[in-house]
Amino acid sequence: MTQTDVLFIEPYYGGSHKQLVDLLVREFGGTLFTLPPTKWHWRTRVSALHFADTIPEAPKECKTLFASSVLNLCELVALRPDLGKLNKVLYFHENQLIYPVRKQLERDFQYGYNQILSCLLADVILFNSHFNMASFLDSIPSFLKLIPDHRPTRIVERIRGKCRVAYFPLEPNLHHLVQTPEQTKQAFHANSPQAGTTDAPQTRTTDAPQTGTIDALQTSTTDPPQTGTTDAPQTGTTDAPQTGTTNAPQTSTTDPPQTGTTDAPQTGTTDAPQTGTTNAPQTSTTDPPQTGTTDAPQTGTTNAPQTSTTDPPQTSTTDASQLCSSTLLLPQQLNCLRTVPCLHILWPHRWEHDKGPDEFCVVLTKLLDARLDFVVSILGSHTNDIPASIQAVIPLLGSRLLHKGSVPQQDYWRILTEADVVVSTAKHEFFGVAMLEASYCGCYPLCPNRLVYPEIYPEECLYNTEQQLFKRLRAFCLRPTLARTDLQIRFDRFQWGALKLQYKHALHI
Repeated sequence: MTQTDVLFIEPYYGGSHKQLVDLLVREFGGTLFTLPPTKWHWRTRVSALHFADTIPEAPKECKTLFASSVLNLCELVALRPDLGKLNKVLYFHENQLIYPVRKQLERDFQYGYNQILSCLLADVILFNSHFNMASFLDSIPSFLKLIPDHRPTRIVERIRGKCRVAYFPLEPNLHHLVQTPEQTKQAFHANSPQAGTTDAPQTRTTDAPQTGTIDALQTSTTDPPQTGTTDAPQTGTTDAPQTGTTNAPQTSTTDPPQTGTTDAPQTGTTDAPQTGTTNAPQTSTTDPPQTGTTDAPQTGTTNAPQTSTTDPPQTSTTDASQLCSSTLLLPQQLNCLRTVPCLHILWPHRWEHDKGPDEFCVVLTKLLDARLDFVVSILGSHTNDIPASIQAVIPLLGSRLLHKGSVPQQDYWRILTEADVVVSTAKHEFFGVAMLEASYCGCYPLCPNRLVYPEIYPEECLYNTEQQLFKRLRAFCLRPTLARTDLQIRFDRFQWGALKLQYKHALHI
């Protein structure tokens, strides 16, 4: 171990857990010990023994131990008394006391009990939201009633005084994607083809990330994109499966998709729309495509695609020299990327029951039955046990499904800047990193009126029933511009500049 002030321990080094400790180490320095983000249940059961054996003796300069609540802090300190002398900071990305289970008998008492014991030992306890802190403290009495006899008392009083809320820092990674409106206009004129030509615009640059990634999926007219992946960006919970690499779809990088639906724009400027015919639509070389119109392309053919009233403009990336400066971007600057005429719905969550995939798929089916015009991206990590509802809805969506499963970070942020609406159907959420990231990128958030969401989002973003969610999405499908409005969400609360001093104080730096 190097001569540092802080020892960071993360038993589940993935997703938001990784994002947080990487940020803290980068900003404050320190030594980081981790385990891969797999087998969450085993990490919380036995990781303390692993770290007790692998962490060397802390130097005198080390003052603080920072760990997520996945770690059983009591076991670690019992095995390593030298670490018990440090200022111990415990961070809760989630708590196990209110994790939704189908039956109470399915709840593993030990997970929540370990978190309570760790709180009793910790010097400072940080939660990523007020909802997380309140739900944990309020649930302790009823949780401990599961003990058949000799129940402990006054546990909440011993813990409450050490608790603080430290929001998860929002660090949008957008500068490689986003242009100012003026840059977008200039790039459009530079890339617009001459009217009447038959050449399709080049929709991808040649320096796309070579990581086995999913670029903008170039779908066929009959088959959904085949990503072959099982992983996705982690969205904030610890019981997510391990992230990993994704297999690239076998598609052309230069030919536009021959579909009647709307494919996601490729991160920047707008070229003339392609209709799937050999004749280019009659567009001006100086004016951008009119994305709010419903007129079919003037190609003289009779076999125009029947799934959309408008063909999407194909956009291309721009040179890095055209991108914005390193100043923090505003959500309004991202609307220049939303050039697709029909509504793009985003659902970026783990494909597990606590995130409500069944409820989301029911709403998607209703939208299909209503013959509404939309496209959708269903992002999120999943195991081989894919929910039956998602398996059933994917073939129904066909080419409306732009992206599914896991995507690399660069594509993840691009999709967030292209989508119009981001939806949560969660039964279990203590912060919702992906929802907040998408909202920052300009997506209109639709969230259940429960859990952490009322703490973060204004009332107009909340729904109470599945039918209300359907009605909101139906309205957006009929008038997509309704979803492309600025909302009053206080993103400044979640930016690192506003949170740095709070974390610095907690770490005794």
